[in-house]
Amino acid sequence: MPHKLEVPKEFTDRLETHPHAQAALRLLPRVPNGWPSARKALREAEWAWKSATSRDLAATANLYASQLREYEKLELATGSLPKLLETARALVEACPSEAQRLRNDDARHHRRLALEVAQGVATRKRLEGFRDVTEEDAQRLLDLTEQVAADEAEIAAERDATAKLAKAVDTAMAVAITTLTDAMRAQVQARAREYSDAVTPKAALWRSFPAQAPGAHFIASAVEAAKVAAKLGFEIDVDEEFLERLDPIGCDVYCLVVGRELVKVGKE
Repeated sequence: MPHKLEVPKEFTDRLETHPHAQAALRLLPRVPNGWPSARKALREAEWAWKSATSRDLAATANLYASQLREYEKLELATGSLPKLLETARALVEACPSEAQRLRNDDARHHRRLALEVAQGVATRKRLEGFRDVTEEDAQRLLDLTEQVAADEAEIAAERDATAKLAKAVDTAMAVAITTLTDAMRAQVQARAREYSDAVTPKAALWRSFPAQAPGAHFIASAVEAAKVAAKLGFEIDVDEEFLERLDPIGCDVYCLVVGRELVKVGKE
């Protein structure tokens, strides 16, 4: 089995700061089934992508360190800077491949520039009438051409690998969001059942006096859950969920309470 990178606790995954996902979790009475494993899978996928592509972790840590030194020099309150620096350094330590990646980028850049210079020199000599190129210049041009071609092949392979890692992140994110939206739909369905239990026994009475009908808070709770689910890309038809759990008269009560047109099958 392939070795999985250990995700540092300091790493912030996108769900941790996703406002709609966090809103869904706050609405749910408990963590939904499958959420811990979905969240873990997303963190692993995101960190695998980040650790394979990052080029800014060290720069971020250096920036925080510079800002902290400046604040301390001016005797200003440092606020959250020490914690930010601690987190940034932990991420740098957890991602040693970034330093090599930056060195590779620099080496590739210099080889590309050297090839362009060598090609320019060869072109200029031909234009100036030099028919022969020294063996040393020819060999250098050949070596640089091969090196740059190898670099480009490596870059293409890295791009393909990165695309696969990004796809794994998208897949894990979709699973996590589906876990939440499934739980939100179950929440709406639970409120619909509770509303039916509250209204059905005296539905005829509540149809005559809808303002006094119980269960309005169940409807409000379901609507709030549906709004959050919609922001996560999943539509829940609250009316449908409630009406299919009510008898005809109960459907009339519901429609009167929420201001919908009366359901015809609810007529006596």
